[in-house]
Amino acid sequence: MTIEPHGRYDPPNPLQCGPVYLTQNEPMKSLSRPTANMLAGGIILVFTLLACFTLYRMPPFENPDEADHFIYAHILLEDGKLPEIGSNDDPVLAWNNEAHQPPLYYAIAAVLIAWSERDDLEQFLTPNDLIFTREPMPGNYNRWLHHPVDDSGPVVQCSPTQQCDTFMALLVLRGVGVLLAAVTLWYVYVAGKLLAGPEMGLLAMLLCASLPAFISVSTSVSNDVLVNVLYAVLIVRLLNIWLSAGIRRRDILLMSVLLALLALTKLTAGAAFALVYGVLIARGIQKRFSWRDVGLSIGTSLLVTLIVSGWWYVRNQQLYGDPLAMDQTLDIWARQSPLDADELGRLWRSFWLQIGNFHYAPNWLLIYGSILTVVGVGATVFHLVRERKKRGLLVILLVALVLVLAQLLFTSIRIDVLYGRLLFPALTGFSLFILYGLYQFAGTRGTGILILPLTIAAGWSVFALLPTTYERLTVMDSSPPDHIPLDATLESLQIISYRLDSEKISPGDDITGDIIIKGRHDERLVLVQSVIYLPTLTTVGQSEGYPGLADTQRLESDQRYIMPLRVTVDQDAEVEGQLTLRLFLYDVATGRAIPITLADGTETDALLFEGPPLE
Repeated sequence: MTIEPHGRYDPPNPLQCGPVYLTQNEPMKSLSRPTANMLAGGIILVFTLLACFTLYRMPPFENPDEADHFIYAHILLEDGKLPEIGSNDDPVLAWNNEAHQPPLYYAIAAVLIAWSERDDLEQFLTPNDLIFTREPMPGNYNRWLHHPVDDSGPVVQCSPTQQCDTFMALLVLRGVGVLLAAVTLWYVYVAGKLLAGPEMGLLAMLLCASLPAFISVSTSVSNDVLVNVLYAVLIVRLLNIWLSAGIRRRDILLMSVLLALLALTKLTAGAAFALVYGVLIARGIQKRFSWRDVGLSIGTSLLVTLIVSGWWYVRNQQLYGDPLAMDQTLDIWARQSPLDADELGRLWRSFWLQIGNFHYAPNWLLIYGSILTVVGVGATVFHLVRERKKRGLLVILLVALVLVLAQLLFTSIRIDVLYGRLLFPALTGFSLFILYGLYQFAGTRGTGILILPLTIAAGWSVFALLPTTYERLTVMDSSPPDHIPLDATLESLQIISYRLDSEKISPGDDITGDIIIKGRHDERLVLVQSVIYLPTLTTVGQSEGYPGLADTQRLESDQRYIMPLRVTVDQDAEVEGQLTLRLFLYDVATGRAIPITLADGTETDALLFEGPPLE
């Protein structure tokens, strides 16, 4: 192996990794393989810890379409056959909205949870009907209503009367998603090493692990986690093939199997076929591969796909008259309005951060991610103009990204699918393409510093944002010492005490606190929290949602619960001085406000609490 003065080294075997370039503003050195692998393992370990906290704290089925995906595996176990697309009055089967998906992920999931009975599944499927009648807002981001939690026990997601079989099965499948995400990160690392050495691999891996939305989707029950890892492995194989003098039989077979598995996992596999065939044909045009090998590769992939997954599309043709069952899919997911700029914005926002179904990246994270992307792409394109050696590899990565994006946009013309998680199959291409140019100019340390804000955002989203987005009712034995006693009744509910933070706040901040309630109510109640500036009776903030994400009809009549309070003051609030928090509850079915009786017998329609001053 020879080392040239500017820091380049060439591997002695053309079948090994391509040449690695170090930037001219760094010392001529490279991490040893054991050191780089240990650092990669460290990144995976930290990612796994963040993901495990997420999968446990995220309420059941709050990840996007998680209940629908889980029910697919449930039907496989209960009926012993694949679900069919169509409506059903059964409270569980009514959420069978993923039956149009190929079955590989769900078959694996069914095997992994076959030990569970899931008799309590229906108890988790009480929908939050406010999301259909109100805009998503703080206090109303949840898709489902949830049982209060009991932090005194090892399992905090189930009521005392539940077996928690469903919840434990859910945790198993979420854990499998984390495992598959860890494998995805490893292959991002391998792809980076093939492109520009171990430092590049580590940086790309760190970027992907620092995406809050990737952490979130990796803890979800969804076929996306399997698609992501298959794509990452496939892209690594394509980079290896590009660096090779010829294509080996085992490469042909491995690529064919990966394509077949993708076709049996999700309909978005079309982009993968286009990518692979494009690389093969390009190598044929360049005369690096013989046209015989190109034809053999394409023919083998089609044959293996037909054998492995062809039966699924034949089944669709027999059942629905269409191998893709597109008309039946449109009955469930068809968009109700034309594609617009707001949806494109949602795609980009949810790429950087999506918690549950409705909470997307705040402006500061979106702006930073956008700047990093634009600067990175510009730097990479600038470098490609000046230097050709990496052009082929980078074009593969770029095309992988563009094909996934193009397929998503094309599909979104008819179906409402514009969510950032559907771009994650191209995560390898995205991370390496934007980091390569930055790496050339800023070096390892400088590029790492640029990624650091995303890493901080990942920790913030897991430990700060997630818990406040889904604040639950919690079982309590007594009121905390900092609570102020309050004897008020709302028919069969009793308010025992409260606490409200009193520190000064600014526009855009949250007013926070909690209330101890006792009992249950025969009606399903909604909590409205309003921030009032009393001198002018101006409302400067409001949230509306089920108290603690719970159904008051399912509470225990003799149990105390602590109910979180949180309402955001409007960013454009133009008042100064003491704020007042106004609370009332109403029956969602009739709109009837629940009368409140105070300790002295006085009746009122709302409770008023002295809030913090606004500066």
